[in-house]
Amino acid sequence: MRSTSWQAHILGTVLGAFLSLTPAVHAAQELPPIFQSFEGIDADGDGFISLEEAREVHIRFFAVLDENRDDSLTTVEFLSKRIGPAEFGFGGPRLYDTLEKLFSAWNVNGDKKLSKAEFIAGGLTGFARADRNGDSRLSKAEYEASLR
Repeated sequence: MRSTSWQAHILGTVLGAFLSLTPAVHAAQELPPIFQSFEGIDADGDGFISLEEAREVHIRFFAVLDENRDDSLTTVEFLSKRIGPAEFGFGGPRLYDTLEKLFSAWNVNGDKKLSKAEFIAGGLTGFARADRNGDSRLSKAEYEASLR
């Protein structure tokens, strides 16, 4: 499995698990089931995930993670105790390390904080990789292939 699809799969799993572990936050933010199901992301029900739908999911997820509402994420907010090793058993430490690597890769200005723009841009790199035909929308087949 390519490293990039493995990272996209891990991030998708983390985001889905995060929401399943925090139903109160999920309801309060009126979030779709992020990365849990194709249908949950395809807000308009047209059978494709558009770039805008993916961007909207990342904007909403950023709002959930930004606990102090300062429009940036620290490593603590990004890694969040709600998705830390204790909740993931044996896979937790590896998952935590993967998220730390993603944080570093997405933090392009090196200030040890993720701005909303960095978070969205980083998250949408997975969308671009999954969009095999380059039409700025994901079919269900492209979405499912990105999770393998």
